[in-house]
Amino acid sequence: MDAKKAAIGTGYIVFFLWLVTPILLLIFFPDISQRGQFGDGYGFITSLFSGITIIGLIYTIYIQREEIKDTQENAAKQNKAILIQRFENTFFKMLELQSHITNDLSISRQVDMLQWKEFKGKVVVNVERENLLEAIGRSNDSLQTLIQRYIEYDKENHTQFDRYLSNLDSIHEFIISSLSLDNNEKQFYLGIFALQLDDHELALYFYYILLDQQRTSTILPHPDLDISGYVNISFLGHPDHMKLYHPELSIDSNCLPEKC
Repeated sequence: MDAKKAAIGTGYIVFFLWLVTPILLLIFFPDISQRGQFGDGYGFITSLFSGITIIGLIYTIYIQREEIKDTQENAAKQNKAILIQRFENTFFKMLELQSHITNDLSISRQVDMLQWKEFKGKVVVNVERENLLEAIGRSNDSLQTLIQRYIEYDKENHTQFDRYLSNLDSIHEFIISSLSLDNNEKQFYLGIFALQLDDHELALYFYYILLDQQRTSTILPHPDLDISGYVNISFLGHPDHMKLYHPELSIDSNCLPEKC
């Protein structure tokens, strides 16, 4: 803005000099012949002033373009901030809902011939993880074998965790499909998402992403935007199960589950 004012001020000075020059000629060169000689030089000055005026005009246009550019950039930043705020409002509400769903989980298990014990909250997730690992096996089997075992297990056990897993999927998909975030921002919010889950939950969700391909059809095409990096391998049935999702990983196959 200051440069623009300077350019306009220069224009006023040039215009003022243009107006007062004839008066100065009459005062300092009363002889017509002298004024004629000076007039030849005055034509050169006129060209010089015209050039200065054009330069000032060009510079003014440049400054205006820069101001427009800055305005557009500020508007884009403000729009980005609004989109992020809307995303976070929904994101944290979804996390809050997931917490309520987890706290509402409840199952009963017979501990002896006459006694049943009720499990609630995240303890239920640990029980489900153990049941799932018993069903699919704790050995280094092929992915297709694990999927087939999972399908048989899911036929009898899917209803208990349908809402729990569906909401996890919704949060995951909400992050990776957001048009308001770049990949670095998506990784950041995936980290926040993963930190809401304990090791049992992360391991259980990992298996559902790996084995239930219909449930997680929109997540599987984005292996670079998942939460597998937050999974504690010692909570898997076998360390090499992680390699079924990330074949490029180098994992110690002699590491025993939950003792690594």
